[in-house]
Amino acid sequence: MKRLVIVLSTIVLLASCRSSKNMTKDDVTGKKVETITQTRKAPSHKEIASKVRVRLVYDGDKELSTNGQLKMRWDDVIQISLVDPLLGVMEVGRMEVSKDSVLVLDRVNKRYISETYQKLSSLAGRTITFENVEDIFWNQVQNTGANGTVTFTIPMSKPVTFELRLGNLNYDSGWDGHTAVSPKYQRVSIEALFKAMLNYNE
Repeated sequence: MKRLVIVLSTIVLLASCRSSKNMTKDDVTGKKVETITQTRKAPSHKEIASKVRVRLVYDGDKELSTNGQLKMRWDDVIQISLVDPLLGVMEVGRMEVSKDSVLVLDRVNKRYISETYQKLSSLAGRTITFENVEDIFWNQVQNTGANGTVTFTIPMSKPVTFELRLGNLNYDSGWDGHTAVSPKYQRVSIEALFKAMLNYNE
């Protein structure tokens, strides 16, 4: 379960590898800069909610899996929650990607991480934005369909495959898209999370 909670946060790092919003180019004099901006098209459905089967494959053949939910509201938030694989009811982890920050909630150990994209970009050595992450998720889900599988390959020292198998996808609204963190939870640094990521197989 520790690995599943940790790997949720690494999804945001995929944005810089698979989506580029802006490109700049200098002419031969070095004085003129041309900016090319990709136009984003809003989806036909502004909200998506789906049950998911989460599967994590690492070290070649090792595997962890559990159930959860994926909820997305266009231009606002992406939320993935994980439940206890034994009881299938209690939420054990949550990642919430909002326009201004990324929240990773570890309900088992009562701790959380909340960081800005500026901090994440600084640590990753590349630009990460909410729009990058949102484009990846919406494109994957829309291309996959109601009962397909969304797959991410996470480029760690030992590659990790992260799968979300969709089920009962719907476009209902009414769910709360922004999590209030209890004062009982301890905030930990993103540096501590990255250290845990590098040692995920321990």
